[in-house]
Amino acid sequence: MASQNPDSSGHHQDNSESLCLQCRSLDLHPSGFYLPPGAAKETNARNVKDPIELGSRSWESIKAQKDCSLCRLMAFAVESASREWQHGETPQICKLISSRMNLNDDRDVDTDLRTLDITAEYKWSESDTISLVPVQSSQFPEPFLGRLVKAETIDPAQILEWLRKCQEEHDEKCQMLETHAFVALQPYLLVIDVHEHCLTKLPRDGRYIALSYVWGGVNQSQTKLDNVKEFCTPGGLNRITGTIPKTITDAISLVSLLGERYLWVDALCIVQDDNVSKQSMIDRMHIIYQNAFLTLIAATGADANAGLPGVLSHRGAEQNIATICDGLKFIFPLHYLAINASTWASRGWTYQEYFFSKRRLIFFGGQVVFQCNTIRWREDIAQEHLANGVTYYQINIGGDRMNWEPPVVRSTSGKWDRNRYEDYLETYSDRSLSKEEDILNAFAGVIKDAAENGLETFYGLTSLYFAMDLLWLPCRWMTRRSGFPSWSWSGWKGSIIMYRYFRDHASARAWTQRASWIPFYAFHEDDQHFHLISSSYSPELEREVREDEAREEQLMKKQGEFGRQEEPEEGSERSDNPTMRREQNDHFKCWDGKTNSGKVFTPLLARLALGGTEARPEKRLQRLVERNFNRTTLLFRTMTAVLAISVLKPNGQRPLDPMREDPLLPSAPSLYLYTQDGCHVGTAWVHSEELYNKIVSSTSTGENVLDVEVAVIAGPVRADWRTREECPTVLQIMNALVDAGSNARDIIARHTTRGRYQGEISVILLDMIKEHCPETWNLLALEKLELNDQFWEALEERVRQLNFPGHTKEAFDAFIELLLNTNSHMHVDINVRYFRVLLIGNLGGEISSGTGEATEVFGKGEIREEALGLIDGLYFRDVILK
Repeated sequence: MASQNPDSSGHHQDNSESLCLQCRSLDLHPSGFYLPPGAAKETNARNVKDPIELGSRSWESIKAQKDCSLCRLMAFAVESASREWQHGETPQICKLISSRMNLNDDRDVDTDLRTLDITAEYKWSESDTISLVPVQSSQFPEPFLGRLVKAETIDPAQILEWLRKCQEEHDEKCQMLETHAFVALQPYLLVIDVHEHCLTKLPRDGRYIALSYVWGGVNQSQTKLDNVKEFCTPGGLNRITGTIPKTITDAISLVSLLGERYLWVDALCIVQDDNVSKQSMIDRMHIIYQNAFLTLIAATGADANAGLPGVLSHRGAEQNIATICDGLKFIFPLHYLAINASTWASRGWTYQEYFFSKRRLIFFGGQVVFQCNTIRWREDIAQEHLANGVTYYQINIGGDRMNWEPPVVRSTSGKWDRNRYEDYLETYSDRSLSKEEDILNAFAGVIKDAAENGLETFYGLTSLYFAMDLLWLPCRWMTRRSGFPSWSWSGWKGSIIMYRYFRDHASARAWTQRASWIPFYAFHEDDQHFHLISSSYSPELEREVREDEAREEQLMKKQGEFGRQEEPEEGSERSDNPTMRREQNDHFKCWDGKTNSGKVFTPLLARLALGGTEARPEKRLQRLVERNFNRTTLLFRTMTAVLAISVLKPNGQRPLDPMREDPLLPSAPSLYLYTQDGCHVGTAWVHSEELYNKIVSSTSTGENVLDVEVAVIAGPVRADWRTREECPTVLQIMNALVDAGSNARDIIARHTTRGRYQGEISVILLDMIKEHCPETWNLLALEKLELNDQFWEALEERVRQLNFPGHTKEAFDAFIELLLNTNSHMHVDINVRYFRVLLIGNLGGEISSGTGEATEVFGKGEIREEALGLIDGLYFRDVILK
């Protein structure tokens, strides 16, 4: 890279204006990226970005031009913006497009302000739009949004301006509202007085800045009972200056630079060996961050010595600039999604520290970003003059598991609901903890806030939708977390995905009414009794649920009509491919309110689950009063049975593994449930690799098939994606990711190219079969056709001519093998419904049915609706879980 030296203003300056011949041929000038109001012309009325294609460049040609400032910037931008699934891959082609920035708010300004956009095409995926932004210049001081940042240090004046605008212009979402909880906490809140270099109680009218950072095992000074008095005397912190980590010393300096006086840092402002005081502060951690004037977020580095780059030390990263001509420079703005890969974003405690803060100053990538509950401002983008409603560069346009902001930020209503809670929970579950016993402590603020807004939880599962939440699934293998219940996600270490009712029922309330019938009870240690924590079916809700269902049915009819009216595009996968056509039609299939068998099953099962007239469980459990129950003990009454579990499919073959490379879908290999006389009734998945290997070992050594006890939790509902299709097409995987709540832009970027590839092969293959065997042109009969080597070579040649970047003989053969073996793979029609079950007890050991002993949950499964009656020994009983 050509050297970049600060100019007299302290900003980076690229002294090289050389461009390669290909970049010169683009003929880029300032006037091409800004047209004032009234001068803009619409050239593409169907697309608000009005894209103008400038051409394509091979990746090799871009990387080869070491002396071209634009090629260097393009290479840096593409590499910086690559997603985790693209790491290790090399881009093939980069398309260059001039695109209008969507800056218009409700004032309908017709300014045409543009960016130079790049779309990088990999073998099987493509990047999201990568924008190079024109830099402010004397010719265009305000319209261009790119801003050169100071080379060495951050600019406190810029931060103070952000704070001023937030205080004066933003509503209550960003304001410090003194709550009763904070008033009660304030007299006990220690803070660092950066003027006196000591600890002190926060004054009644004082405001403070908080620090969110990663300890990372650094041996740092901490406040304890034997030094707290000394630390509270003026200058008391001076003697430990050498053992205070750099991140904290930088934070102290920044607080002073901003004209503030008080800083809250957990290591020094919590007395670490006073267990009562410490737990009190842990329980109120969300209140501390919620009431901070500003939170400093140290998202750089792996520990507390990483510092806050740009405060007392060099930023650690240079801004990349491409000089095109006089008045036109480009930068690639800091890629905000990269924060998700930071150590800070991987830690459990930092989740609610960000969540509850109202103003955040984030240090990462050599820059600072100001993120309040209204807007995002950045050093490298000058957008402070834009209206608050203009959100370009202020929102995340891609990325999964980045649900960090509270409901008041993420929706106009600001209300809590199950969908929002499950988004937060899934994001939090990806994070790690130094102390596993903190799994609920580090999420306690979110749980309390949800409860205060009507969404009560019990061990992290919502009380209102308890049965639904019991059906959570691991994304990858998990290990048991001791001290927490096996039935809750908190009892397992690893990422999870919550059960979603979409395409099953009209609403979460309707799911509870139609698919859930069990009242759940928890043991209270104070009075040694079980107390109701969640009811499911309720006759009183029937009218409201029917209204939900009627609205959903009308919506589905409209969507179905829209889907039928749409003509397939030229080259669409719908054409003559029956498999693809079935998948696309399934997209519009949903729960059918008229035929939902839950209307028949659920009221009957609800009465059985209550145990007849004995609605309170104590009467049924008097004989169990001497049992060793605790607060994690869960009691409910449902159908149970003992089934055989095997790694083998009904045809005796081992199943294919699901799509392992996608961490956002439950991906444990499928196991199969059988009655004792060998009738296949369903599918199951265990949480841990150890248990899976135990079942595999039992199968491979020829031992007896292991027994497992199942407890029916809900149903009938739609099957898990792994049950529906053992070897799914890309389109089916994309639909599964949509159901799982994944980011739509990421799904398209990652899978669309491979989906088109499979679709094109299917269409060409079908055309060739029509030519070869006019009387038989159905892909479902492919195995029966006798097609010679020349046929397959001709097919591969036609596919090769389509020029898919990822096409190889191996990729082609793999998909053909999938088509040839379709009939041997397990697949279930989308309309088949299942009862969801928990796998409980001791796998392959003594079954505890009816003994009154508390057992653990170690997996989930599902049993076909019509197969439930085939199971011998199915009966209602009390289930006790721990």
